[in-house]
Amino acid sequence: MLDISAAARLLASTHAASDLAPLAHAAGCSGALLPLDASGLKRIGIAEHVASGCVATGPGSLRALLVDLSPGADLAALLPILAARLSRHASSQLWLLIAVGRETAIAVWSADRARPKVVALRVDPLRVLASDAETACALAAAPEGGGADVEVHARWLEILGRDALTARFYQALEELVRQMAAEPARRCPPDE
Repeated sequence: MLDISAAARLLASTHAASDLAPLAHAAGCSGALLPLDASGLKRIGIAEHVASGCVATGPGSLRALLVDLSPGADLAALLPILAARLSRHASSQLWLLIAVGRETAIAVWSADRARPKVVALRVDPLRVLASDAETACALAAAPEGGGADVEVHARWLEILGRDALTARFYQALEELVRQMAAEPARRCPPDE
């Protein structure tokens, strides 16, 4: 069982694809690490976005793709692209994507759509928040609930979906506060 401080240390130590295996292991993909060479990256359609990578195997069809993004890559923009390409080229697997660039992302998606809806935890390894570590702990606990690989993947989707919803809420709140701060001071009626 992963505790909060161990999860925070794992997230803080993610600077290259070679640092991502412990996160995959914690989430249940603790089998063999299969390196992806340039032809492997090209075969699944992600070579232009990824500097290096490997696949961590898990039980059944669970797999974790661990990638080091190309320098200057936009993580938020790349997650849906990588998910769509994995869904197209390796659709028989249930994927957890762990990508590192300026930030680290742990992402999953449901491949039952033409354009997968990606849910992700994005973490700054230099500033890991307690909520980031809690989400990593929840991901690590997902396989411990037992059940088939499909059930573990569904738990990953639920956990990261909650985190994405929370992040969107706080981004919207931050924008609202920024707008309020930009408005000139005015007297508001008490009911406002």
